Amino acid sequence: MNVMDIKKYIKLRLSSLTVVALIPIVFFIGSAIAPWVFWLIKSVLLNLGYSDLLEKIPFSRVLNRCLLGSLILIVLLILKFIQLDSFEKIGLKVDWTTGHKLFLKGISLGIFTFSIIGILEISLNYKTLKSTLGISDLSLIMVKGIITGIVVSILEETIFRGIIYNALKKSWGMVRGLILSSLIYSVVHFFKRPVVEGEIKWDSGFCALPGMLSGIFNYDENGIAMINLIIIGGVLVLLYEATGNLWMSIGLHGGWVFCMKFYKVFSPVANSSVHSLWFGNNIVDGLFTTILLSNLIMFIILFNKYLRKGICARSNAM
Repeated sequence: MNVMDIKKYIKLRLSSLTVVALIPIVFFIGSAIAPWVFWLIKSVLLNLGYSDLLEKIPFSRVLNRCLLGSLILIVLLILKFIQLDSFEKIGLKVDWTTGHKLFLKGISLGIFTFSIIGILEISLNYKTLKSTLGISDLSLIMVKGIITGIVVSILEETIFRGIIYNALKKSWGMVRGLILSSLIYSVVHFFKRPVVEGEIKWDSGFCALPGMLSGIFNYDENGIAMINLIIIGGVLVLLYEATGNLWMSIGLHGGWVFCMKFYKVFSPVANSSVHSLWFGNNIVDGLFTTILLSNLIMFIILFNKYLRKGICARSNAM
């Protein structure tokens, strides 16, 4: 290895370690600066005579925004460090001849797979349509589901598959990149809203962390959902590897998010241990979803020749 290769290797390793430590780093930076940002906002509003706005900006919201800002900053640094410096390199190549087709295929697959769960629940008399909902309510839920699906899928696929997965794969290969990025993707979905009471001190952000992280360790309630989200992360990575871009993954993700939002139009007929185990309270926290997603992975890997060739070709290129 020459000097340039050694430098490149060190850069890749450091970027991968940064990605693995992404959550602790983001929490440390966000929690450390949140009180100071809160005090700055408070001082500015008081000096400008807008003290009535302070109630609308609680510390918990400031902490959330500081964590988000820290995440964006770290991600941008990772992008620059490992030269993921174009839309194409993170899977967002704009190719309208095939991109829109992959996007629509992804949406169709997402809605189809998660609709199976809803239809089965209704067929087994576990769920029923809420009688209080009118046409306007249904329309509003659908519109919100579409908007949320588009926004969430683009953001999460860009961050978790386009950036985090690619950063890990560059150093550690496809398989380990898939596993680690899917673990990170699953974990972040169980952070709770920060609850901060009393006077804000320099360590208030750090004091809120145990409550925010408590959902991760609640295995009795969230165990199945955690596993399912890891599998979902794997499915989305495989689609990205197979197609060479994120558009089908974005479509699939968006279709799933839409189904989860539309799921709110149904209410449980009766709670039972059987229903809780196999279907849960949400689409993603039941064992039936685990089986469905596992079969989807098998389908992608074993039965679709086009996708399988894409996966092998991109894997061999590493």
